[in-house]
Parts: sequence; C-alpha cells; structure tokens
Amino acid sequence: VRGVVHSEMLGAYSDPDEVLYQTSQSLIFPDSAYFWDSGGAPLEISSLTREEYVSFYNRHYHPTNSKTFVTGDSNDVADVLHILDGYLKNYEFDGAIRDESRIPYQV
Repeated sequence: VRGVVHSEMLGAYSDPDEVLYQTSQSLIFPDSAYFWDSGGAPLEISSLTREEYVSFYNRHYHPTNSKTFVTGDSNDVADVLHILDGYLKNYEFDGAIRDESRIPYQV
C-alpha cells in the first residue's frame, strides 16, 4: 500500500504520544465515531472501499452535524450569518443523520 494518508498514519502510529492519544480516545468514546482514528489505522486503510468512504463522509460531514460559533461586533456577526445562510440554505436538515451522529453518554 502506498499513498499520502497511509504514510502519514504509519508515522503517527510510530509516535508513542499519538498511540496513547488514540487509545485514550477509543476507551473514552467506545460508542461513537471518536472511537475510530480519523486518519485510519494503517492496517485497515488498504481495505477501505470508495463506497465505504463516501458513505461515512455523507453521514458525518453534513451541515446537520455542524455547530458554528461566531464572535465579534454585531456587524461582523451579521455578515458571517449572511454568508452562512447563503451556504447552508442549499442543505435540508436531516434528522436521521443527526440521530446517527449523536454521541451517547459514555459509561
């Protein structure tokens, strides 16, 4: 297997701090998307299909899952909200996506 992502993840998995971080995340969030390493485990990258990648992207990278924080004076905030409205109006709220991506209380 060759590729930028695979090479980066091999580097990350050779760093003890990164391995500790990923292990901690998977233990703290066993029932959510945070369980998984966002770059992918090097041994698993080669088995990922394009269809699986696109399906994951469509479920988790949707404006329904977004939170936007804006700071500044009222003119700045109004300008940003106007820009966001221009972008977000092209999407419909998807309650199924929101429910699927909800992070349950981790016991």
